[in-house]
Order: sequence, then structure tokens, then C-alpha cells
Amino acid sequence: FFYDLAREKFYDPLDAYPLLKTGLIETNEKPVLAALKFPTIAIKAARLLGETGFKLDADLQSFLDSNTPVSAYRNIDEEPADDFLNIITTERAYEAMMLLCRWKVLDLLLPEVTGLKGVQQDKDHHPEGDGFWHTLQCLQYVKRPRKNLMMALLLHDTGKLEAQEKRKNGFPFPNH
Repeated sequence: FFYDLAREKFYDPLDAYPLLKTGLIETNEKPVLAALKFPTIAIKAARLLGETGFKLDADLQSFLDSNTPVSAYRNIDEEPADDFLNIITTERAYEAMMLLCRWKVLDLLLPEVTGLKGVQQDKDHHPEGDGFWHTLQCLQYVKRPRKNLMMALLLHDTGKLEAQEKRKNGFPFPNH
């Protein structure tokens, strides 16, 4: 999809405009085949959702819910890392991160954060529950997300997992 300035005309050689109007993220072949070509398809889908607000079509959603190829995330390289950093700076970072969590990709990308599942916090200060949900919900309240800020936010309570074992003097997470 591009615009020719000289002719003042849009060109759509792949007939993408009707697809854009649907607001859906879908693959141009069966999701299982697309995943073979693009092993990090889950993070790509989450990035598109974060950047556009488009939803995943039913076939892609079903595939990722049941068969996300997580092995591609064991040795992360530059491209998926960049995709992740772009996700956390979008307006829909929380929604995209929830998908990565559901697909078990977040467990490999940020095990320090998913390790906070079940780490209970003081209900007076953190009514949202455990450290994991608190951390992800913080993403929703940032007005101008920037990479350093969002990474600091994601990692701000990761010490609570270890600190909870060293409770003393009424402090639930000393030096977390």
C-alpha cells in the first residue's frame, strides 16, 4: 500500500485496503504454515494488536491459544526483542502482554515478571492481587510510554519473589 506523489494516487498491489477495514489480524495462509515461516508469530501478532488495536481472526487466535510455538523464544534475537520493546510502548501494551502471557511466551521473555504470579501483596496498597497482576495493570496507567520507563515498570517488583522469603519486622518484602 503506497502513495505516488507525482500521480497523486494510492496503489494497493496486494489488495490490502479491504483487509485493513476489517480490523482483523490474519495470516495469508493457514496459521500453522505461517508459524513455520515466522516462528515468532505470537509476538508479531501481539505487536500488531498493540500498535493498531486490530483483533486476531478466529483461526489465528485458536492456533495461538493451543499451539503457540514457544521454542522460538528460548534464544531470543534482535528482531523479537525489538518487537517486545515496541509492544510495551503502545497504548495497548496491557492487552498485548496479556496475550503473550496466555500463550506462554511471556514466561520465556520475562520469567522474572511471570514469577510474581502468586506473590501476595498487602490488600490495602495492592487490591489488584499478586505481584504479577499488579505489575501488568501498571501498564494501563502510563500516559506517555517510553522504553526505559516501561521496562522499569515491568521490573520494579521482581525482587519480591526472593524478598518474601526473608520477611522480618513486619515488612513483607524487605529490600525488594
